Amino acid sequence: STSVLEQEGPFGESIGYMSLTQPRPIFTVKCITHRKNPVLLGFISQFQPSESSKIKRLGTSAAVYKHLRYTAKFDKVQRVVIAETSDAQYFTVIQVKGAKTEEVWKILEETQRARLDSKIIIAVDDDVDPDDFDSIVWALSMRFQPHRDLRVISRPCNGLTDVSLAPMEVMEQAREAYLPELPTQSYLLMDATIKWPLPPVSLPKKEFMDRALQIWKEEGLPELKLKEPYYGRNLGYWHPEDEQKAQWALQGEYQKTGELQATQQMPGGPHYCLWGDKK
Repeated sequence: STSVLEQEGPFGESIGYMSLTQPRPIFTVKCITHRKNPVLLGFISQFQPSESSKIKRLGTSAAVYKHLRYTAKFDKVQRVVIAETSDAQYFTVIQVKGAKTEEVWKILEETQRARLDSKIIIAVDDDVDPDDFDSIVWALSMRFQPHRDLRVISRPCNGLTDVSLAPMEVMEQAREAYLPELPTQSYLLMDATIKWPLPPVSLPKKEFMDRALQIWKEEGLPELKLKEPYYGRNLGYWHPEDEQKAQWALQGEYQKTGELQATQQMPGGPHYCLWGDKK
């Protein structure tokens, strides 16, 4: 019936909090039919992770990837992962490959437009696993400067599920009175991709790590779950002389590095440390 309403709830919600009661239309059940030996399907949708949040995360991540890659034509997008513990909607990480800064921001902004409920959106490089928190923290710590790589967008909220929008009294009034001005919602866009050439990742090269993995398997040791990055790679800022020293180390010819550095000695004396104090 649409002529009368009844209070619904409260229920446990997927956001991890109880929903408040609110008026909803009702219907009257007169008959239920079913087959013999019916299959009864039920989902628990309360504090995440849950059955519903896992399915929602997979479906929503795939939908955003499809939109960015095939509708918006961003071919640099490699993966999209929406964190399950964000109700599978509020925290999105996008993995890109070879995208310049201008394109990264276009991808972030398009994601915000396509997912009006995703309030934290982060772009990372292809050597960062968007599904691994440690990998994301590494990217934010080493490839991101808040004053340069962060933008905040504000607009009226897209829904009233997020309990951080306003006090509960305001939220209840907004639901019941259909207020023309909804609480403000903001979106955090973060570019945690490489902006210029960097020194290599401080891990052995791929061929050495792959050989180590082969030996590990041959020894019958427990299977490893690799995390990105699991090998070192050149990120563009690496002098040929440094590579030569690495080769000497592999060959056990450490003395050649010492001999070379002995020819490159410089006078000692006062110098400036990183903080500008003369020493």
